[in-house]
Amino acid sequence: MNDKLNAVTAPIGIVGDISAREPPRSRAWTLTRSMSGKASVLARRHRGLIALCDQGVVSATNFATGVIIGRVCGKAELGVYMLAWTLITLTTDISATLTTTPYTVFSPQLRPRRRSQYLASILGYQLLLSMLFALTMAAGGLLGSWRGWVSPSVAGVVTTTAAVITFLNLREFVRRVSFADLRMHWALAIDAIACLAQLGGMLLLLHFGGLTASRTLTLLGISCSVAAGTWLTVHRRAFLCHTRIFAQDFTRTWQFTKWVLASCILSVFARYLYPWVLTAFHGTSVTGIWAACLGIVALGNPVLMGLGNYVGPKIATVYAISGIATMKRYVYRASLLFALMLLPVVLILAAWGDHIVTGLYGSAYAGNGGVILLLALNLLITAFTYPFFCGLFTLECTKADLLINLVAVTLLFTIGIAAVKSYAALGTAATLFATTVVTSAIRLGVFTRELRRRSATQPATRGPVALTSC
Repeated sequence: MNDKLNAVTAPIGIVGDISAREPPRSRAWTLTRSMSGKASVLARRHRGLIALCDQGVVSATNFATGVIIGRVCGKAELGVYMLAWTLITLTTDISATLTTTPYTVFSPQLRPRRRSQYLASILGYQLLLSMLFALTMAAGGLLGSWRGWVSPSVAGVVTTTAAVITFLNLREFVRRVSFADLRMHWALAIDAIACLAQLGGMLLLLHFGGLTASRTLTLLGISCSVAAGTWLTVHRRAFLCHTRIFAQDFTRTWQFTKWVLASCILSVFARYLYPWVLTAFHGTSVTGIWAACLGIVALGNPVLMGLGNYVGPKIATVYAISGIATMKRYVYRASLLFALMLLPVVLILAAWGDHIVTGLYGSAYAGNGGVILLLALNLLITAFTYPFFCGLFTLECTKADLLINLVAVTLLFTIGIAAVKSYAALGTAATLFATTVVTSAIRLGVFTRELRRRSATQPATRGPVALTSC
């Protein structure tokens, strides 16, 4: 329908004649239409602010969830919840690599009808991947419990995660599609629905004394199903299914994502293996301390992830429309903005991090100021280099990112495991910080070199193009 509307225009006089023959509208209808139009304009003008608000809602809910579990259920239960969260994040990152990441890069270059077909294709990939993850987790939990590799509590929470992972991944899918289309207000709406439902359910469990990590995950699955279902119902006409295009899109997407997928697997492996190594050497209680420290540092997530949800798609759009020179300037400005906005958070955590974690989680979590300091510095460097990470993906430098993440995995196995075994949470934070410093320096150098190479061969500006026509 959008193609037809764009292709057909009518003279002003004809439009005036048609509107004159329409029945008169009520004052309430006119007021509602006017308010809707103003809201739409405000949403377009303040996309970055809305993205920050959205991530603030999500981060506040995740933070409150961790604090409640840590205080009410104890360090061991918080550690078990942390392990489940690593599985959730791992699956959502891998799913995004194969679905919404290529959509973010390619959608600005597609015509409206072709974009609807591609959106339907990646939704199909998302559902298939989620079912595969669910079956793998369920089998892993049962096998680990049967062979005695994991405790019953860990096996139980893995099985629960398998039961709800499809809904969690579907909510993340619709969030990232909204960000890719620069419709930040929709992401905020679905996250508000999910977070309110989750917190309401947790309050009920607290009232009846039944709060556990597994039940919290069940609530998370229910809230995500409600939010994602609402979005899919409202946007059902945005999906244009086509069997032949589904297969073609998979081939094209795989050509782009095969190196990205390998890079993503290495990246999440390097980041999310640490809690499992901590559990293996020191038990779930120490993993709970690690989760509490991460939760405090996550106070900076509204800036990093909120702006990141806007900046990533924006970089792809700027490159598609204006070319490499404009994208370069945008990446540098975004990097400086990230660092300046996160610097006050880092300074506060460096000075009072241990007092904050003790005040929120309890005295059992005291004595971890050094862990919080290293994690805060790690957050600052990650934020500074995030726009360069997005720029590399926009330039389709996927092999380079794969090699960078290979360095991170190498550091994990050469110094990381030994540091975790000897120094527990402090060793984990130190290794993570060192890895981020090394990989960020390499990523910055690769991005600069690629800009110089392409600036000599590409035109100053680009226009939107269609990958395929149908």
